[in-house]
Formats: sequence, structure tokens, C-alpha cells
Amino acid sequence: MNTVLQESVDAVSAGTQTLKRELFLMERPATSDENGTEKDTLDVLARRVMRLEFEVAGLMSTYLSLSYQYPAGQTSQVLDDLWGVFVALDDMYRTINGAQQESSTSMAIHPAQVKQLQLVWVKLNKKTRQASKQLAEVRLLSHAKRYAIH
Repeated sequence: MNTVLQESVDAVSAGTQTLKRELFLMERPATSDENGTEKDTLDVLARRVMRLEFEVAGLMSTYLSLSYQYPAGQTSQVLDDLWGVFVALDDMYRTINGAQQESSTSMAIHPAQVKQLQLVWVKLNKKTRQASKQLAEVRLLSHAKRYAIH
């Protein structure tokens, strides 16, 4: 079962790396032709962040149910790290929504908002790596045999 959980964390990590690429592409100055696509970029970014939030929430609920059914050692650190990932994603989503509202009036994303998104991404990446590392170290026990689930 740890393998399934690890694959879910790896999927969140891959999504995080996709966000990085898009965020750092937003940093370059937009031409007048790209103003319309800037709003589209924010829409796509918001949808990706929401999808990652759903994946993290599902991962947390799966892990929470397994860790209470089959505990073995300290499991709360993984939940803390996953919660940190979720909070960073939520912060990113709120920033994107603010940028969308402002870009609808000014047709341009302020560089400070892009920088703030990049800083949140750094925190998100760190928390995702911590969760992956903690999950690799935690062992859950099978219910019937009390052997570690791999």
C-alpha cells in the first residue's frame, strides 16, 4: 500500500514541476499579442492547482484512513507535510484568483504577483519533497498479519 501512496505523492511532485515551468514562463514580459492569452494561462494554472489540491486531499484521506487502521510508528509527520502541501496550493490558488481579477481590469499580471506565486511554489516544492521522504520512511502494518505493507 505504501507503493500506491508513494505513486500518488510522485504524481503531486510531477504536477508541482509542471507548475514551476508555467510560473517561470509567466515571468517573461508579455507582448501586446499575448495579453489575451495571459488570462487563459491563469485559467489553466488555476485548474492545475485545483486538480493538485484534489489529489492531495485524496492522498491525505487515504493515508489518514490507513494510518489509523494499521499504525506502525510515527505517522503524523507525513500528515503534517501533506497538510503543508495543501496549504501552499491553497495559497497559490488564492493568489491566482487575485491575479485573475486584477488582470480582467488591467489585462496584465503584475510582476509582484508572479514573484509571489514563485515563492509559494518554492514552499510547495519543499513540502512535497518532505512528504515524499517521510512517506518512504513510514511503515504501515497489515491488519491480519501485522507485517509491514510495502
